[in-house]
Amino acid sequence: MTYKQLYNRIRESTGLDVLTENVLQTIIENCFADVTSRGYREFNELSYTKYVEPEEGTPEEDIPPMFENLGHGLYKIPIPNDYRKTLHVKILVDNKVYLAQRVALTDERVNSIVVGETPERVIRSNFAYLDKDAIFYTKGNDMYIECRFRDKVVEEIRLGYDKRLIAPVQPKLKEYGEVTIPVRKEFEDAIVLFGIFFLLQRYSKDTDRVQMALNNYKYYVEDITYTLAYEDNYHDEDGTICLDRV
Repeated sequence: MTYKQLYNRIRESTGLDVLTENVLQTIIENCFADVTSRGYREFNELSYTKYVEPEEGTPEEDIPPMFENLGHGLYKIPIPNDYRKTLHVKILVDNKVYLAQRVALTDERVNSIVVGETPERVIRSNFAYLDKDAIFYTKGNDMYIECRFRDKVVEEIRLGYDKRLIAPVQPKLKEYGEVTIPVRKEFEDAIVLFGIFFLLQRYSKDTDRVQMALNNYKYYVEDITYTLAYEDNYHDEDGTICLDRV
């Protein structure tokens, strides 16, 4: 949905010709914050390959995500800007995939042993007391992944995560028909309903109409988030029932 489509739908639905550029941007940003608090989620997966020095002058957006090998089974990847919550970290080694488990930096087993000889000595985690083949933890804007098998060659690291909603930079009026709002398709109507409530709350004296607009928005979002939660927890049981012959 573009800014122009959202603008037209809210204005026509409310019958109020008071929707300005700043108000529309505020509606989008406030709605993003509200649906996030109500359980909005959108999955994304990034595939990190071996680090290769990019050619000089390559635009940053054209550089593919890469992991850095820090040696002795430790790897580092940059956390994406739209990262919100980790769902999985998968490490592809030969013909096997290891699923890394998150650990806290305060865990006494993390960064607790010294590996290598001087001056190449480095601090690594003690897998002798970890019942995992791979772990990960975060420091600042980077994520660190450690493997039990330090001699394995890692081909790829995949980060699956829930995306964070980021409102676009407020476009100029002439760009309204071009700039799209980055939200899941089923949540486009939620922004419209939130915008209707937002305008009516500010400019309408009909409290019943305002309350109805709020209820429409709340019930719509609750229904969608319930569906998302059901999809996340869904698993198909064996539907075949074997009956004893009579």
